[in-house]
Amino acid sequence: MPRQFTRAELYDLVWADPMRDVAKRLGLSDVGLRKICVRAQIPLPPQGHWNKLRAGKKSVRIALSPRGPGMSDEVTIGRSHYWSAPWTDEELLGPIPKPPTFPEPIESVRERVRKQIGRVTVPRDLSGAHPAITALLEEDNQRREKNAAHPLRAWRSEMPRFDPPTSRRPLRLMNALFLAVLRGGGKGAYYRRTSGYGEPEPDPAVTEMVVFVNDQRVDVRIAPATKTKAPRNKGEAPKQGRQDALRMSIVTSFSGGIERIGWSDGDQGRIESRMREIAIEVITTAEMQHREGEVRMHEWRIERKAEREEELLRQAAEAECKRREKEAAEAKARVERLLSEAAALRRANDIRAYVDAVCRATTGAQLGQGDMANWQRWALDQADSIDPVLSLSFLRDMT
Repeated sequence: MPRQFTRAELYDLVWADPMRDVAKRLGLSDVGLRKICVRAQIPLPPQGHWNKLRAGKKSVRIALSPRGPGMSDEVTIGRSHYWSAPWTDEELLGPIPKPPTFPEPIESVRERVRKQIGRVTVPRDLSGAHPAITALLEEDNQRREKNAAHPLRAWRSEMPRFDPPTSRRPLRLMNALFLAVLRGGGKGAYYRRTSGYGEPEPDPAVTEMVVFVNDQRVDVRIAPATKTKAPRNKGEAPKQGRQDALRMSIVTSFSGGIERIGWSDGDQGRIESRMREIAIEVITTAEMQHREGEVRMHEWRIERKAEREEELLRQAAEAECKRREKEAAEAKARVERLLSEAAALRRANDIRAYVDAVCRATTGAQLGQGDMANWQRWALDQADSIDPVLSLSFLRDMT
């Protein structure tokens, strides 16, 4: 069964006893516990810490840093509920925790991210690019060489993705974003959409990427954005903006998701001049998504507990109804057995009376005494076999 700790609780554990002892109590290896702490950004005692304490020397305790943007404050040791074991009734019906609170205002988180990221630039070339961008360029080189060797067998899906000059600008923007979020504790990856059966091909002019910040995934899209400019003079028709204008957006999801916030080329300048703002907002969005998820989970627990309690009440009512139906059916069957036994006793007594009448009527008659005795014995045996008193069959309804 998974065990959950807050970051502060696990921090206190690993600073109270040596890592090996704490890991043993939790059923882990010290290496496994160390990885969990590193992932949760929990500082660990440095080498020699416990030796200094045993020797009576001082050793500085490293303070627990604030929770990273998009990071859960809970650390799960064991299997998580989200992708594996379902909730048990004991967990669902237990006390509902207090609603999640977030003492640090989102603006403070944004300012903390701003200091971490620092200055963000968009280089004109892709030398020294982010590993994900370098991988995309290498993949394009392989596609280019393959198509050059076999020009007649080149498929559209196998063409280099970032060959046209118009495709290099989204790549440079993506590179700048990935490098910036690295400084904020995140990592980026290019998202390659594929079309399903009967679905249209993805728009090649749209670039989609994902940024992972701690426990959150933030979806970012770069797409053409032709803006309509307001006329300068009254009576003039609106003018179309630049045809190569781009819009960079944070979206809730790529498939039909709504835009959370976006930046376009326009009067405030090109997107390149706002990349720091965009990177800060991407990482801050991870924190906002985390908070929204915590609130949704709390609401889900309240709703699921109410549903489960209602479900258990319904099951209890159904069980009670079935119990009463069963008792009524058993009572009815008992009465029917009683009536059947009374009828059987009457039939047994009728047989005995008949045998007695036959015996009286045949006294002195010229009948074989042996035959008469056999018949009388047989008839009385039949009466005894159906007599519920002699068979004690009535006792089953007395227990």
